Amino acid sequence: MAKLITHKKIAIWAIAVSVAITIIGCPARDSQLRPEKGKFSSQTQPWSDDGQNIGRAAIEADRATVTQIPQTGPAEFEELKRRIAQAEEALIKKVPPVRTQQDAQEIFISEEKSQYRQLITELEKHKELAEKNFKQSIEISLDAELSFAAALLRLGEYNSAETAYSTILAEHPANTDAITGLGMVFHNTARYDQAEELFRKALSTSEESLGANHPKVADCLINLAQLLTDTKRLGDAEPLIQRAIKIDEASFGPDHPNIARDLNNMAELLMATNRLPGAEMLIQRALEIDKASFGRDHPIVARDLNNLAQLLKITGRLPQAESLTRRCLQIEEKSKGPNHPHVAIQLNNLAGVLQATGRLSEAEPLMRRALKIDEEALGPNHPNVAIRLYNLARLLEDTNRLSEADSLYRRAVKIFEDSLGPDHPHTRLVQQNLKSLK
Repeated sequence: MAKLITHKKIAIWAIAVSVAITIIGCPARDSQLRPEKGKFSSQTQPWSDDGQNIGRAAIEADRATVTQIPQTGPAEFEELKRRIAQAEEALIKKVPPVRTQQDAQEIFISEEKSQYRQLITELEKHKELAEKNFKQSIEISLDAELSFAAALLRLGEYNSAETAYSTILAEHPANTDAITGLGMVFHNTARYDQAEELFRKALSTSEESLGANHPKVADCLINLAQLLTDTKRLGDAEPLIQRAIKIDEASFGPDHPNIARDLNNMAELLMATNRLPGAEMLIQRALEIDKASFGRDHPIVARDLNNLAQLLKITGRLPQAESLTRRCLQIEEKSKGPNHPHVAIQLNNLAGVLQATGRLSEAEPLMRRALKIDEEALGPNHPNVAIRLYNLARLLEDTNRLSEADSLYRRAVKIFEDSLGPDHPHTRLVQQNLKSLK
């Protein structure tokens, strides 16, 4: 009976993880990268596909692919600066600043990670040429630095993201994008006090510079409300979301996608306070807004459908939850292809519904497919992989394959320890479940 109770608690956590991925997002940190103050220096080491830093040798090995600029005069130096500007522009276009958790949860797959790393490497090479051939240092723009930090955040490389944002803030202490980004780092690594301080600073700075009713203020309110929700201060979070809704309605009208975002966050809060009918009504309204804005087959619509499916699952309406989750899976596969991490999320959620109805043999291949997708797309040490391992281990435990479950739990613990830290709630929860096997 004790194990059944443990499983019930963990099942609730698995639901929370599924919702968090679509509404809040929970990446992790990784290897450290330390640029010089205010710029990317020739000592900066971009990350490799396996999450580790690339050494100088790798940069030197690629150097032959870049045209060497002869040391002849001002015209050549201007051409080099033009190339650097082009690389910066590509960088900024690819990765806008992170201003909300919805931005932060946009996952880079391995191919995108490689493309981004190449952009950084090209910038480094051109900068080194300027120093070698022309004895001049060309600093990277603030926008490019913010894009660099945002990419690290979205990759879940939190140690490196923390360093990058801290470097920016040392030069630009009032930059709200950097303040928010660093707050996201702390939020997603459970350093809640530090995250709250930064989110409140971003809010007050935005109010002072933009006015109390600016849409960016609404973003800051939502970020702070999500943190308060995660730390169980629901009474403090609710008026912040209500204020964000009023700002966005006044700024954009009642049917803007920002309103749908706000409604989803309010619905999450209502679910946490067991006001399920009210939550369902808000999700339905958000769904209608996003359908009208994006069409029925857009991934943002899939997000709303997923949130509604999770609510239906909680309230025991499993056939309806299954139908909606299959619809989400169909949308994600059509829009992103069969091997994207967003597809893995829906496979995981569908498996959870099937598991809740006792159809374990149908759930298992979906979980294994989700695990394979994330391992290949994100790398074997990404925290999403740990979530997949954890859920598969639970299913194996339910079918009495304890040795295999033990192995998967141990691997999940190691990933969470390395990415989120040994004291993070996710790490502790998997450790507890591992101990229950003994």
